Amino acid sequence: MNSENFTYTIVYGCSGDSDIEYIKNYLSDLLDIHFDKRSSDYLGSYYSHKGHFADSISIVENSDSYALNGFDRKYRFIISIVLSEGRKKDKISKYNFLKNVFAKKTELFHLIGDSSPQSLPPRGL
Repeated sequence: MNSENFTYTIVYGCSGDSDIEYIKNYLSDLLDIHFDKRSSDYLGSYYSHKGHFADSISIVENSDSYALNGFDRKYRFIISIVLSEGRKKDKISKYNFLKNVFAKKTELFHLIGDSSPQSLPPRGL
């Protein structure tokens, strides 16, 4: 696998009594970024950031469509981070930075998905 072209994806679940506005504002302050409100027939209303730290950071309410994809319904919100553009070392740097930031906030965010060359099993398994 050519990791230069690899897309890094990190997915967090968020449970508790927080609403989507609180999560959006919390992440905006934490990362000093701006989220745009979006809407789709598939996802409903959600927030999206494109740019500085990632090609995409999305905050969506966990729904039946996410549950069908294997995400546990105990999480009220799903935060999806996608790193696909740029050089390998830049993607790895952003990946490590974001993983470290979220790891310090385990009371709110729970890692539920990680696809990076380091997290994949060796070929043949």
